[in-house]
Amino acid sequence: MGDEKEDSTLSVKAIKEKYHNWEIRHLWATRFLEYVLLFVAWFLIFYLIFSHYSLFNTEATSARYMLSALVQSQAAIVAIVVSLTLIAVQLSASAYSPRVIRIFRNNPDVWLLLGLYGLSIFYGLLILKTIRDGDLKEIILFNYPIEIHIISAYFLGIFSFLMLFRYILSIIDLLKLENIINRLASDITKDALLNSKENPIQPIMDIVHGSIMKYDFETMRVGLKVVTKAVAGAMINDIDLDRKKKNSRHFCDHLQRVGKLAISKMDEESTAEVIENLGYFGESTAGKTPEDATRQIAWTIETVGKAATEKGLEKVTWQVALSFKSFGRSSISEYKTRVRKPKLTSAFLRRKTLRWLYCH
Repeated sequence: MGDEKEDSTLSVKAIKEKYHNWEIRHLWATRFLEYVLLFVAWFLIFYLIFSHYSLFNTEATSARYMLSALVQSQAAIVAIVVSLTLIAVQLSASAYSPRVIRIFRNNPDVWLLLGLYGLSIFYGLLILKTIRDGDLKEIILFNYPIEIHIISAYFLGIFSFLMLFRYILSIIDLLKLENIINRLASDITKDALLNSKENPIQPIMDIVHGSIMKYDFETMRVGLKVVTKAVAGAMINDIDLDRKKKNSRHFCDHLQRVGKLAISKMDEESTAEVIENLGYFGESTAGKTPEDATRQIAWTIETVGKAATEKGLEKVTWQVALSFKSFGRSSISEYKTRVRKPKLTSAFLRRKTLRWLYCH
């Protein structure tokens, strides 16, 4: 019974993770679909409430007051939302990196909410302009009685207010560091990795560098883990061998700089984390990248390990040995499945592992 519950829990977590990954890749489509579903659900609830209490009929004076108050309150809410959003952007940019501004710029929740409020406000103003004293049934707007438009304005006003709660939850969720990094990592593709103008790795590396300077190990760990997984996935799906070599060297340079910064700060845990991610990167791409790329990863592990050893960071020495061991075993098994004899890279990694263990 316990095993069944554990399996069901794992399956639910797997489904949530898959949906979250799909949501990050198709953010606009996901948000638009959510708004449509919520719009339909609120329409049904709104219709049932107004039908039950017979609220469809109104008079000109009360309609003017209601619409005027609704438009003014919505305009005030828009001003507050814009101000708070800009404050959140400023705080995130100062805490992490100025490059996270583009996450808020590309966030569909802001634009969908502003569009909804703008539509509701101008629609209410148009109805206010049309309302005259007398029987409202005689006033026609867009081929429909004005009473239908008044009810529609109430519907849009309440719906936009309800969506404000959805927007607040979305912004709070977006301010979480892991979600910011995942949004930035979604831009890492095989073609974008070599883009010198907008390097998709650099924003995450800025966060990692800043976290090391502040001795924020958790932030550094999450950033390295996410970016390593994203780059490895992009390289595995690439079929251009020359581009794989360049991307591997480019990413190793990034991790080497992070490792040297951690060593200069005498941060043993951060340095070990860098080497662990280098080992994971090599293990994930073993047999799926050219031999030169594999050698580059091994050389970077050794370079960072030597620099850490010279500074007396003993924990890093053991992590280098573990990374070489897992990296070499994965490379040997991958190459054996592709050819009858392991390639030179497998022997090269075994020599690296044995030499490191013997020397340190």
